Amino acid sequence: MKPKHILLAYSGGLDTSAGLHFLKHHFDCKVTAYCADLGQKEDWARIHERALAAGADQFVLADLKETFVRDFVFPALKANARYERTYLLGTPLARPAIVQGLVGYARDHGVDVLAHGCTQKGNDQVRFELAAQSLAPELRTVAPWRMWSLKSREDLLEYCERHRVPLEHSAGDLLSHDENLAHRTTEGGYLEHVENAFRWEHAAWITPPTEAPDRVETVRVTYREGVPVAVDGDALGPVELVRRLNEIGGRNGVGLQDIVENRINGLKVRGIFENPALVLLHTSHEHLEKVTLGRDVERLRNLLTDDYGDVVYRGLWFSEERRVMQALIDASQRFVSGDVWVDLYKGSHRATRVASERSLYSRDMVTLHRGEDIRGEDATGFLNTISMRVRLEATRKGEVEMEPADRSQDNPWSGRFARGMSARLTAFNTSLPIEERLFECDVEGTRAHVSMLNAVGLLGDDEHRALQQALDEVLAEWRAGAIKLAPRLEDIHMNLEALLVDKVGQLGKKTHSARSRNDQQATAQRLYFRRSTRALIDAIHACQVELYAHCRRHADLIMPSYTHLQRAEFTHYAHWLATYVVMLERDRSRFEDALRRADECPLGGCASTGTSLGIDRELSARLLGFSRPTRSSIDAVSNRDYLLEFVNHAAILMITLSRLSEEIITFSSQEFGFLALDDALCTGSSIMPQKKNPDVLELVRGKSGVVVGNATSLLVICKALPLGYNKDLQEDKTAWFSALDNCMSSLALIGDVVQTMTPSAERMVAATRSGHILATEYANYLVKKGLPFRDAHRVVGGLVKRAEADGVDVAELPLAVLRDASALFDEDIRAMSVREVAAKKNSVGSCGDVALPALLQELGALLDDYASRRGRDAG
Repeated sequence: MKPKHILLAYSGGLDTSAGLHFLKHHFDCKVTAYCADLGQKEDWARIHERALAAGADQFVLADLKETFVRDFVFPALKANARYERTYLLGTPLARPAIVQGLVGYARDHGVDVLAHGCTQKGNDQVRFELAAQSLAPELRTVAPWRMWSLKSREDLLEYCERHRVPLEHSAGDLLSHDENLAHRTTEGGYLEHVENAFRWEHAAWITPPTEAPDRVETVRVTYREGVPVAVDGDALGPVELVRRLNEIGGRNGVGLQDIVENRINGLKVRGIFENPALVLLHTSHEHLEKVTLGRDVERLRNLLTDDYGDVVYRGLWFSEERRVMQALIDASQRFVSGDVWVDLYKGSHRATRVASERSLYSRDMVTLHRGEDIRGEDATGFLNTISMRVRLEATRKGEVEMEPADRSQDNPWSGRFARGMSARLTAFNTSLPIEERLFECDVEGTRAHVSMLNAVGLLGDDEHRALQQALDEVLAEWRAGAIKLAPRLEDIHMNLEALLVDKVGQLGKKTHSARSRNDQQATAQRLYFRRSTRALIDAIHACQVELYAHCRRHADLIMPSYTHLQRAEFTHYAHWLATYVVMLERDRSRFEDALRRADECPLGGCASTGTSLGIDRELSARLLGFSRPTRSSIDAVSNRDYLLEFVNHAAILMITLSRLSEEIITFSSQEFGFLALDDALCTGSSIMPQKKNPDVLELVRGKSGVVVGNATSLLVICKALPLGYNKDLQEDKTAWFSALDNCMSSLALIGDVVQTMTPSAERMVAATRSGHILATEYANYLVKKGLPFRDAHRVVGGLVKRAEADGVDVAELPLAVLRDASALFDEDIRAMSVREVAAKKNSVGSCGDVALPALLQELGALLDDYASRRGRDAG
């Protein structure tokens, strides 16, 4: 039946403009172009003109911004909804909002047919038509892409040119964009080749991270029952709130996602998504939920999250299942109220603080110090009660057994021994649980080894595929927390092999062909070393950035400088802190050097002298991302130089942090008062109400001793080892992991301290007015007038002695007294001031008004260069 009145969802772009002309001439009926304003930045007047020129009888612009955010974006936020755990659903949420507006208009204005410009390959045709049929099954839907003979965008451009349909789209502009308040999508063109990197000149909302401000910006988001209501204390409506967060995230380079998603029809498509507000909202909302949702409520809600995202993506917003899930999710948000602080810096962001009156977190209950205690008898009763069911199940299944004296079948060397290890030796011999953190790296190494065995003909193609699938399953189960390693199997390697045997039978044992646990362990450690050392380098850089940002914020402050902890001269506060940026740069470079020297693959070294099987060590190295295999197979399994370097570099790093901690402790004491520390990073006293203790800094200072001990420990372990593998090396991880963990936590906390500490300009300047701090400059004054420095030093030393006898500072002595000591003193000595002299210290690296900005500029360039290199590496 011929339509009477078609209502077209019109965007003003290529598809809908061509579709509008086609519908008007194909059906020869009234066509209304319906534009939904979802916050996209458009020239609506020009789009109005374009619609009429393309053949529209009427143009409607509907303001749906408030509805879109309030009724679609925020409900999905409550669910933490993502498609395939990544995509934040900006477009899938917009389409049902548009259709809801279309249907409302259609019913009010006698429309009998709805139309859209969605292609036959995409998702939006599904979303549009499922939403329309859910809301208005009586209305028919048509789509030009399913009616005309056009096959491509190029065909569409030719059609528009032939029929003089006005466009702002050219043949060379092959990128496609979709925009609303929640996100901006870029697809097509060069992005259809997944090997092409996104070009930042095509970003519209987000500043490239390398060009973002060189300072940390903190934003506070306030929630009420799961709904964001304020930013930085400003109560905002839904539209204004999303716009504010888009601006904040965008200018800091936060919120860009490069995603390959699986369409509803199974095809894969790549899109670039700019969604700063959604990224910040999801991060802050999830962080708030961690303290306000009970464990089991959170678990139940999480069970719905993936399904919710999938349902929305597939166009089922108005379905019964989405409504049921929404009701459960809304109920879970009853207590999700509070504030979350998120730090943004050059493309990165993280939630750092949370405060909620509805929080379930209780420090008194979880503290390791004095607090609410749980009585031993209470814990015993609790454990007896909750274990009843599992004990009954185990008894029923016959799974309760005594540990047999002989477990030789569990050992790879069982053929050699008449008896298995004793229980005491088993417990003493195991490397678990300390090396569990290497498990994923062992899977990675095994995956490469299996591929190499297949490449050289030691594994068939079917065997290779089966083992790779089994490794994928093991890794997924490990990450899901479904695997518990058995200490009786001694280490992660035998546990991994046992897991593979469980999945693929005897084939799992083939993974040990041409491989010993010696080179297997060395490979897992090298892989983890590479990953963890890079993370530590990033953490050093992050700490440098906090110090540098603090320097920039307080570049003009003057303070005393000290030798022997006595006032010596004076400098800028920024000069003092910038020195630690320099020191940390040396620390960072040491770890970079260690990474370069460790860039060799030990896999294939076997027990120590290689293997007679025809393996390809170069291929193994390439598969694992190493530049080359180790030169010597013996060195491959016995070398721990890279760990010795690491723990010694870590000791130096911790000494740097300890020295900084000591100075901040000193300068924040009441005796100095140069710095005030944030309450959140201090502790109090159990007896003295007035105390505010810098415990975090004292702990960093203390942990430096632990890490120095780690370095000594590993050196002693290695000092007398013969070549080849020796069991002593099992203990290398204790020192390594301790040093790594202490460095990581210390850097993060030092960064927090620096970010939040407040300098007192008044106290620092006051300290420069005493202690004879201008004495050296008085001597320099005489030198400039021709007096040898040694004589000038003696003259000014006598003046200091006179000033102390008179109870004044040397700068307060009368000119007559100065002239009695040296006739070279003149009236101009009275013009000398700390700030003036500091400004003149302009030799390289000094605190002068030329030298200090140059130093800060150099350090900023170093930090930017590292951030850029890391960005390229990540890309």
